[in-house]
Amino acid sequence: MLSCSIAFLAAGLVVSPARAQDAYPPPSPDGFQRRRQLGAQIGGSGVLQAVYRYRAAGPLHLEVGALAADHGGNLSAGFVIGAPVANRWFPYLGFGGGWLFAFGPRTPDGCDAKTTDCPLVTDSDTYLVVHARAGIGVALGAARRHLLSVDAGAWWGVHHASRTDAAGVETRSSARVLRPMAGLAYFYAF
Repeated sequence: MLSCSIAFLAAGLVVSPARAQDAYPPPSPDGFQRRRQLGAQIGGSGVLQAVYRYRAAGPLHLEVGALAADHGGNLSAGFVIGAPVANRWFPYLGFGGGWLFAFGPRTPDGCDAKTTDCPLVTDSDTYLVVHARAGIGVALGAARRHLLSVDAGAWWGVHHASRTDAAGVETRSSARVLRPMAGLAYFYAF
């Protein structure tokens, strides 16, 4: 009888730690292990935009961004190659393309609104660019779900412009552009 009690007690001690471990759920993945990030960006791949980043495989992330406002906006798409270092830092390289546009009513060139009744004309600027950038991010919080990053790089592409003068004559122009840029972004991993 005593040996039976000892056997049940020993079996209970062996089984109970396993049951205690089952009672606690596994830790949720940190921000670097999650596939999706949503954020906002100034500069970088666009002027100002909301950005969705998806970790496709390993260090490869796909990225799309957009913002439309009164009389302008931008769209961008590309990829980012980056991986966490020391579970906090995120160095990366980014490449892609973008479309930036602005249009709207204004007084024509050469028309003095103080002396003349100037008509309103619609002018437009469009940039079609490719971009390359390098940056570093820092993950914040215990779960590393908040990522702040800064980057620098360049936009290269074509600027198309349409202007109307005081006589109502429209002029269109196109020129190659190479512009340095810097960016600041915030992402939340979900």
